[in-house]
Amino acid sequence: MTSFREGRCNLIVATSVLEEGVDIPACNLILRFDLIKTYCEYVQAKGRARSRKAFYCLMVSQSETESYLKNLAQFHSIEQQLLAIGNFEDDRDSVIDNLFCEIIPPYAPYGENGPRITLLSSISLVNRYCGQLSSDPNVLLAPKLTTKKADKSCRLILPLNSPLREEIIADVMPTKRLAKRAVALKACIMLHKLKELDDVHLFPIPRLIPEEEEEELPIEDDASVPQHHGNVTICKRRFPACLSNCRPIPRQPNFVYLIDFMLMKPCLDVNKLFLPFVVETKLAILTSQVIPAICPLPLITRAGEFQVNLCGVDSIILDDSQLEKLEKFHQFIFQDVIFLWKRQLDFDLQASDLQYLIVPLQSATEKLDFVLVEKMINAPTVEWEKRPPFTGNKFSFEPKE
Repeated sequence: MTSFREGRCNLIVATSVLEEGVDIPACNLILRFDLIKTYCEYVQAKGRARSRKAFYCLMVSQSETESYLKNLAQFHSIEQQLLAIGNFEDDRDSVIDNLFCEIIPPYAPYGENGPRITLLSSISLVNRYCGQLSSDPNVLLAPKLTTKKADKSCRLILPLNSPLREEIIADVMPTKRLAKRAVALKACIMLHKLKELDDVHLFPIPRLIPEEEEEELPIEDDASVPQHHGNVTICKRRFPACLSNCRPIPRQPNFVYLIDFMLMKPCLDVNKLFLPFVVETKLAILTSQVIPAICPLPLITRAGEFQVNLCGVDSIILDDSQLEKLEKFHQFIFQDVIFLWKRQLDFDLQASDLQYLIVPLQSATEKLDFVLVEKMINAPTVEWEKRPPFTGNKFSFEPKE
């Protein structure tokens, strides 16, 4: 021991008595031949590898590997629970993850030489699939993942516009990270069985057509019939006739249709949602033409699934001044609220394919809210694109005069 402490010897062969009660220098390699049976042995033996780049190796026969890894994972789980009290994570989780990747086989439906999905690739594949789901350009749909600290179980719910709508529950795992990967792997298997993943690479089937390929795909004259080209379904975009050439006309009857929202299936905590049907002001469509009765429309958002109804509430005659204010409010909604206005575009309601106006209604009376219209169109203009220059790692602001 003296020679080892003084550096004249760099190797010690000892029994388990060296694990406790003996002061030895920091070692960079620990080889343990006997199996670890208790959590105390797990901590004491690993604690000898105190060098910055130390390796801790456990020797075990191939026949005992699976049972030994399960015991080792339990010891590691106990360690993580104790470390969680200090509110930080241990990077050694990856060691347990790599070991369990050898126990849980990958999903390879076409044999060893075919494509496969492993524990390590499952989470990124689920995120990639959700990123290709059809949605509004300004809305990012993401899966909802919940874990239980008690039994390290994990539950996954995909966005509502995915055909896989059931809650996915994975087996109990020794660590939280493994539980997330296990439930993601199970989701990938179910998605492939639903034909949401292709058979060549087990990748998500694309929903959108690249712009350079869109012009090359043939479109038949009958636009009401969807065209199928491989895994892509193409429908020619058409506008309802009742919403074209329907610009509100002054001093003549115009029609108001309330846009009514009803929450059908929330994806988030209801207390954290902004519900459009409980506010003092609602939005409506103002048009000069009668809109025929239509069935409720489903609307998928990150908050959940809504049912949208269009309800006729009023017939109104407006003068030129009132219509001018409502047109400015309509422009304000698209330009300063949802940011669809671009520098190279002009606001021209007359040249638009859809000429109805979005107007505010008072929820109590269902009458046009001109007080809100005045506030919005007279609000100071915000220059959203103007920002201070970025220099390296911080913004530089000009001093106030």
